[in-house]
Amino acid sequence: MSTSFEHEPFGESLRYYLGVAAGMLVMIGLPSLVIALLAGLIRRKMPSQDFRALSAGLLLLPVWPLLFAGTTVILLIQVAVQVVFAVALMPVPLLPPPVSGGGKQSPPL
Repeated sequence: MSTSFEHEPFGESLRYYLGVAAGMLVMIGLPSLVIALLAGLIRRKMPSQDFRALSAGLLLLPVWPLLFAGTTVILLIQVAVQVVFAVALMPVPLLPPPVSGGGKQSPPL
């Protein structure tokens, strides 16, 4: 069975891709959510840069099954989404607060 919209009727292709999306949600999405929640619980115990590096590495673990699926485009998109989430969207500051000469520093988040 082909997995292209060009070779199959629209309804069959749509059902196939919805099934693949549900499988990816179970295999990648749910473990990623658990990892993000656990990482959020320990984020106060480590510096921001270390937290981002650790969370980016951990969020790549659920993507490993895609290496063996032979879907390069989906693998690259999923890796990009996981890394962008860990580096840019996790709830910690991207850069540490600036150090001013003699003023008070704001407390770390």
